[in-house]
Amino acid sequence: MLAGKIASNNGVSNLRYVFVVQAVILTSLFFTMGTTFAGLISLMLMAVMIYAMNATIQMYLMNLATVYFPAAKDFASSLTPVAVNVGIALGATLGGYVVANGGYVHLSWVGGLCALISAGLAFFSYLLDAKDEFAESPAKAGLEL
Repeated sequence: MLAGKIASNNGVSNLRYVFVVQAVILTSLFFTMGTTFAGLISLMLMAVMIYAMNATIQMYLMNLATVYFPAAKDFASSLTPVAVNVGIALGATLGGYVVANGGYVHLSWVGGLCALISAGLAFFSYLLDAKDEFAESPAKAGLEL
């Protein structure tokens, strides 16, 4: 429900804030991992944020395909799981490097930094859309053309 609400209300604009909240939650894990209950709350909030951004990212990608490449909408929908798997692989690689060179305790702030980078990229995408013809397109609102 939360993901649909974010996605339907100018999702890419809200996505940058979702990434900032995720960065705060990931960084808070640095302080909460010493306590079982607080650590579990942080993990639960991380899971909520992952689900909150999933529908928004998928809807944004489909809307871009509708505007720029309407014939390739099926292909665009298949790119979402591919991008997720690439992100998981890159995250596991970075996480393995962090654990090997610094320990588990540093995973939280490195993950927060990655989420802040994602927020910056989402903001950049939002700025590009705002000055492009996509901003006036009915597909931005999730409407079919």
